[in-house]
Amino acid sequence: MWQSAKWNVERVMEKSSFSGLEEMDSFKNEREMVRAMETDALRLRERHKHNPEKQKQLAQDWMDYANAVAEVKSAREMLDVDMEDGAYERFDESTMESYAVIQEVTKRMENELGRDSHIKAVLDQLRKHAQIENDVLSKSADKETA
Repeated sequence: MWQSAKWNVERVMEKSSFSGLEEMDSFKNEREMVRAMETDALRLRERHKHNPEKQKQLAQDWMDYANAVAEVKSAREMLDVDMEDGAYERFDESTMESYAVIQEVTKRMENELGRDSHIKAVLDQLRKHAQIENDVLSKSADKETA
């Protein structure tokens, strides 16, 4: 299972064939999330190396997580070239399960590692950046309407 996850990690880390997305650094967040989750998964694998059942659960979670992020990346690539009406709705529908998997595996890893969780630190940083960007956009919109 660890090897299956490795293939999906490589898929997320590889450059997109859609060069416009790479130029915008569109997959930076996904790559940071995967690297952080890999760190947490390896840490937990070592922590539970004498518990085969827990090892199996961790490997399955890591494989599911890596697969879900790879699916989201593929869906984002398809969204970039989908010019038909309803593209965003199709994207939302096709990634709903993947986002649920990402969230649930992340919660399990965070609960297991607590403050030692690298993925928690990365997600907190991404949320902070998103909030700053939203604040900037809101201020800009307020100036335009004034």
